[in-house]
Amino acid sequence: LKQRDTQLKQTILELEHELEETKRKCSQLSTELQVRKSQQQLPYM
Repeated sequence: LKQRDTQLKQTILELEHELEETKRKCSQLSTELQVRKSQQQLPYM
């Protein structure tokens, strides 16, 4: 039972880490999108 508990805690830690990574990537993508959108809105003459 104790080993199972340890495994579960390890899994939770890994998932939390993955979640943080995903959030970070998501915010980077979001920032990049904003930049591209603002560049596209420049009037072409």
